[in-house]
Amino acid sequence: MARPTTWRRSFNVAGFTDPLASVDLLTVQPNETLGAVWWQYSLRSIGNVPSNATPPLDNVVPVVGLILVDSASGQVTPLTNITEDWLWWEMATFDHVLVNNIDFAYMNASNTGGDQRKAKGMRKNDSGVNMTLKAAFETYDPVGGQAQAAFSFQVACSALIILP
Repeated sequence: MARPTTWRRSFNVAGFTDPLASVDLLTVQPNETLGAVWWQYSLRSIGNVPSNATPPLDNVVPVVGLILVDSASGQVTPLTNITEDWLWWEMATFDHVLVNNIDFAYMNASNTGGDQRKAKGMRKNDSGVNMTLKAAFETYDPVGGQAQAAFSFQVACSALIILP
């Protein structure tokens, strides 16, 4: 006999504060299985480039990931912890709109993540504690401290949970 299932949905945001952030999406309780996740995200930033000859986000690499971890874990970092068991891991790319041509300020909006996608790979929670599905981004910024490398992060997901 097939095990019963349920849907869990979530939405979360993180503001223009950091070149990295992780947000909690939903909980998978002990003995439940994360069957599949359909998710989408958006990253946006506003910042100045050093000169008109420098493209926006020059050499800045934001990486976005989706991972199921112990609920007690803190922030997850997809670039620093590249070898973890990520359900999804990708480099974000962007469209750029000049918003102030006096000081070369650009709005950078991700053109990846906007379409809902399915993260394949089931994860059974046999840990005995609650686990949390988290979405995260981390930015490689060779200059460091650039306003354009600090993003607003919005994430939504629907997850099929297989009950015990």
